[in-house]
Amino acid sequence: MIAGYVMGVDIAYGAPGAVSARYAAVVLSPEGRLVKKLDAAPLARIIRLAWTQQLDIVAVDNIFELGRSEGDIIRIISLFPPRVRFVQVTLESGHAMTLREVAERYGLKVEGKPSPTATAFIIAQLALKGAGTVVSALEEKTIISVSRGRGGKSGGWSQQRYQRRVRAAIASAVNRIREALDRAGLDYDIRYRKSEGGIESATFTVYASRDKLYGVVKPESHPDYVVRVTPSYRTRVTLLAEGGEARGRPLIVGLDPGITTGVVVLDISGRLVYAESGKNLDRSKITEAVYKLGKPIIVAVDVSNPPETAKKLAAQWGATLYTPPVDLTTAEKRMLARKVLGDDVGDNHVRDAAAAAYKAYQSLKAKLNSIEKALERIDFNIEAEKVKMEVVKGASLAEAIEKIIEEKLGARESSEKESGPTEAVSRGGDGGLYREIDELQSQIEALKIENASLRRELGVLESKLRRLNSALESERMRARERLYKEKELAVWRQRVSTLEETVRRLGREVEEARKREEDLRRALSLVGSGRYMVAIPLERLTVKAVREALSTAKDREAPLILELKRLDTFTWDAVEELASSGVEAVIAEYPDSPPANAIKSRGVPVFSPSEAGVMRVAGYTLVSRNVLKLVEEFKEEVRRARMSRIRIERIVEEYRLSRRSGLKEGS
Repeated sequence: MIAGYVMGVDIAYGAPGAVSARYAAVVLSPEGRLVKKLDAAPLARIIRLAWTQQLDIVAVDNIFELGRSEGDIIRIISLFPPRVRFVQVTLESGHAMTLREVAERYGLKVEGKPSPTATAFIIAQLALKGAGTVVSALEEKTIISVSRGRGGKSGGWSQQRYQRRVRAAIASAVNRIREALDRAGLDYDIRYRKSEGGIESATFTVYASRDKLYGVVKPESHPDYVVRVTPSYRTRVTLLAEGGEARGRPLIVGLDPGITTGVVVLDISGRLVYAESGKNLDRSKITEAVYKLGKPIIVAVDVSNPPETAKKLAAQWGATLYTPPVDLTTAEKRMLARKVLGDDVGDNHVRDAAAAAYKAYQSLKAKLNSIEKALERIDFNIEAEKVKMEVVKGASLAEAIEKIIEEKLGARESSEKESGPTEAVSRGGDGGLYREIDELQSQIEALKIENASLRRELGVLESKLRRLNSALESERMRARERLYKEKELAVWRQRVSTLEETVRRLGREVEEARKREEDLRRALSLVGSGRYMVAIPLERLTVKAVREALSTAKDREAPLILELKRLDTFTWDAVEELASSGVEAVIAEYPDSPPANAIKSRGVPVFSPSEAGVMRVAGYTLVSRNVLKLVEEFKEEVRRARMSRIRIERIVEEYRLSRRSGLKEGS
């Protein structure tokens, strides 16, 4: 089925293409619904309707009903929207057939001699089902080339800067021409050679005669560039895909558009059919060459962002445009091209086109192989290529097989039951009444055909609905299974995340423990060597804190040294407790603070960390053994002070005694 609006046209009366000629036209939606009907309209109204209805296809049973000559046909076709494709439904795979034969082949029953309106309806229905052959009107073309100017040298400019200026000027001219053509609504292709800083040269192929470009683009001579406008006359009509059954075979066309364009054509089995590259391969030449080989169903390129030429050709041919997910690399293109061309891959343009075509074939290969295997299991003569073509267009395998079987059944139906000769009706003096009767009869015939077609479509849709419901239920079951698995997966992911965090935390703890172990080993080494002693921490100078600190060192044989952490408060009971416990020395940050002086007053020395040679390792405070010398010095100093105090007290006592005895003698 065609995914677009289709108009069927049949001449009602008059000479083809004449102003007085009248045509019947029927417009169908993609679903086959009747959108518009004209019973006897001039060609001008048909053309206007084509523009307002956004048509994709205009179908006829004979292209020469539009005009008496190829020139007339080309002129008329040029008045239709550029996107419209013309199809002659009575030409199938290179064979000319009657409209009745084509209709029966596609399952449409035609009784008697249909009116022009009914004929137009049948033609539209057949085109909607994909019947017929595309008609190509190769009009005059105009070539616009933009190249370097001949005048001027680089002058005082450096050569590199001069080259960049010229390329930028050419790029600016190309952009102006492109904008002018777009504003004029002209169809064109553009090929250009890029370089650093701009464009080296460009060629526009405009699908219009030279006179249509007057006032749009004109020749121009500039010191940096030259614009040439040259007509290229070609005027003829081509029935595409004519020339035998082989011409209707489905094809994959690989394109590499550019200044030099590469074209490679493969059949549906991936075999090489045609390869060419050249500088003058525009869309009309490519179309003519490809349609001599068969019917293109896929247009392939080697980049993810397809060029405009490829998009336009795919739309013109009604083919699917294939682009790879990412641009193919040079190595990948070389490898793919070898599968098509062998070791001699030709020039780079043929290579790239071959790689694109084979990449598109690979994307379909599994599906095509499954089709062949499925057809092997069916003991029925079905053309595999036709099935493949339908599947590539988007049909399921079952739908494609059913369609071809229906065509075969339709072709075998007898067409003997035709109406008798149509009675001539005198139009006498009441021609309007008879004309109205004819119109009503045409409408009845069209509605009968539409009704039969819709009933058939309804049966197909009901069958498809049953299959879709079955598939939907299966998909729901799979969705429930996926949901359950996703929930389980989420739980396991959370557990894994938690375990990973635990592993990281334990890793940090292990690292910290390893570092602490190293510190402890170092501290143990220092203490074991006898050069350092461990000081017992004393948080503050209270009786409770002193007793707790001393309890941790009750079995120690080493000299008892305390480190007083806080000096903000103290009690004399605590000082007395400390002094009577055998503490050798106390380490404090400020040895002249009140608590420190109170300790020293009880005969226990207090040293600063620097005086005691303190080293902090693994949370322990290590004191240099040299502090014992300081302790001895302190004790010696205290002993000397006590001896001095005793001597002074003795002298004072002797003085008192002498004063007492002198007073007695005087009395």
